[in-house]
Amino acid sequence: MSLACLILWAAAGGDTLALKESVRLEDGYVRLLDVVDAAALGGAVRAELAGIYLGRVPGSGRARTITSSEISRQLGFRGLDPARFRFSRDGVLVRGPGGGAAAAKAEGGSAPASPANPRADRAGAAVRSRSVVRAVSPSYEVDARALQEGAPGDEILLEFVSTRNRVRGRVIDAGRVEVVEGVR
Repeated sequence: MSLACLILWAAAGGDTLALKESVRLEDGYVRLLDVVDAAALGGAVRAELAGIYLGRVPGSGRARTITSSEISRQLGFRGLDPARFRFSRDGVLVRGPGGGAAAAKAEGGSAPASPANPRADRAGAAVRSRSVVRAVSPSYEVDARALQEGAPGDEILLEFVSTRNRVRGRVIDAGRVEVVEGVR
């Protein structure tokens, strides 16, 4: 970025998201604030970004790279203008608990390990990734595509078939998922 562009962008009030080089997280979901230097953000920006999730934490010994373009898409889903934000790097390496060969391979620059639901590796996965399931909530019941595998009780990411809106849901049984939170 040229100096003139940087000055114009700074004058327009853009925010820089300083992505960490890598993070190690436990089971659960990767939040945007887990992968950026949150201390460098103002309180209002931190509050805007607090509820943005970027997917599941990779399974034990696994890793994946979350790119700045993935983060930009999630910002857009949440109603924020992605053009408002600049990134300090192209992506951040997210490692699950433990070490292992997959994390070392991803860190070495080869193709990163795919994101995984740590519980989906066991034999009891009731919902398979890319399968169409019934998403249920107190106010509606619709078809949705599972974007992750999951066993009963696991939280997974879903995309409504008709609108392509994304939500998180808890697997009830084969083919049924209870909506627990909208992702936008």
